Amino acid sequence: MPTSLLFADRPDDITRVRKALVDAGFTAARVLEVMGQHGFSFLSRHELAPVLRRTQGGSPLETLIRLFLCGVPVEPGAAERALAPLTVADWTGAGLVAVEGDGVTGRVRLRPLASSDGEWLMPNDSSRRTEHVADHVIGVGAASLTLAGMTIRAPVARCLDLGSGSGIQSLLASAHAAEVVATDRNPRAVAFARFTMALNAVDNVEARHGDLFEPVDGERFGLIVSNPPFVISPDDRFAYRDSGLPGDEICRRIVAGAPAHLEEGGWCQLLANWAHLKGVDWRERLATWFEGTGCDAWVIQRDVQDVESYASTWIGHDETSPSHAPDAFDTWMDHYERTGTEAVGIGLITLRRSGSPTPWLRIEELPQDFTLPCGDAIAATFARIDWGRRVGDDDRRLLDARLTISSDVRLDERRQAAGGRWVIEEARLQLAHGLRYVGATDPHGAGLVAGCDGTARLGDLVHRLSDAIGADPAEITPQILGIVRRLVDQGFLVPPADA
Repeated sequence: MPTSLLFADRPDDITRVRKALVDAGFTAARVLEVMGQHGFSFLSRHELAPVLRRTQGGSPLETLIRLFLCGVPVEPGAAERALAPLTVADWTGAGLVAVEGDGVTGRVRLRPLASSDGEWLMPNDSSRRTEHVADHVIGVGAASLTLAGMTIRAPVARCLDLGSGSGIQSLLASAHAAEVVATDRNPRAVAFARFTMALNAVDNVEARHGDLFEPVDGERFGLIVSNPPFVISPDDRFAYRDSGLPGDEICRRIVAGAPAHLEEGGWCQLLANWAHLKGVDWRERLATWFEGTGCDAWVIQRDVQDVESYASTWIGHDETSPSHAPDAFDTWMDHYERTGTEAVGIGLITLRRSGSPTPWLRIEELPQDFTLPCGDAIAATFARIDWGRRVGDDDRRLLDARLTISSDVRLDERRQAAGGRWVIEEARLQLAHGLRYVGATDPHGAGLVAGCDGTARLGDLVHRLSDAIGADPAEITPQILGIVRRLVDQGFLVPPADA
């Protein structure tokens, strides 16, 4: 790899690159203002016309948008003005632009992002995927943003970004980790990660080359995040997508290897795909991944795709030769038939090294909409599960608890007219943020939940409810406690912090 790639041997020039972008106003807000509120949506669908019409003025910002977001040629004079104080030749030598015919074209994408921690610039390869270059480095996509939104953001001393790509997870982790190590088996991705950190003036991220945990042998972290090449396919075309391992083996290996690199109390979170095999319960199969890890684990399946839909989606990402798509589809489907793969589960795996002699495992489907970010909600779920395990089947202890209704709880009612008045047809509790669980209820159940203000014993609330409905407390208590356990588990009710 040439040392000049992305100014790898010229850090001062990266500062000048940043100056050119900042001086032009290349920020998320300003770019969106110029492109219009649907600009990034147009670009994601490769519909350039609306954005090109809005960037005809020739200003440095408009030129940068055309170069690094649209990927279209611009006039050399406009490029020189927008890229100053470095010259077009400087940017060309670093592989950031190319002079093609009478125009200058961006060879990378530069996407401005805004987060609660500031403004960031994310670079990635542009046209190399259409040229079928195996080490193509992709940009910030839906998977990247999903993992970022589900990551637990507690402060840690050290974070590992496993399979970092261009470094979006490392960049975000740099705000709450004293030190971040970004690793990738693709040398070009490592170069991009280093460029990303330098471009954003982030100095607490170290990018290393190597596969899986090999670059961090013997090291431990408070947080491990991973968006690995998890696609289940017979293909090995792109490093960012294809692991080269059979089936979902890449995800299993990360689960198996992570505990040895976690500090006590440390977290590992990875996006994963897993195979649903014919005649095999997918939950039972995944449960074997966690045997002997010594970690509490929560597997959230967000979606399931049949193999035809799954294959079509990923083959569609390969823009190299659409005419070959039918042949590729047959190859993928033949592979699924040989391996007995009927569908693919898609979701998040979270591990916690709790030190418990009896770690717990939960595998479930959560298809409801989430509100991102929800890392805090995931961490809080672990804490509530711990509390529920401590309480166990001890009804007396639960009745003595002073629970608090979450500030996120909303009661939604639907009524219909009957007998000259409005009668409740359906009532449900829903969390307004985070994991957004939903549960059916009735006026009495809703009243009990509302009464959980942190001061009243649950047992007293149960007696109050039994008086209201004219029932024997001994008869209704077991049913109510079952409901309360579920409401605590899902976050509608919060146990006392010191319990």
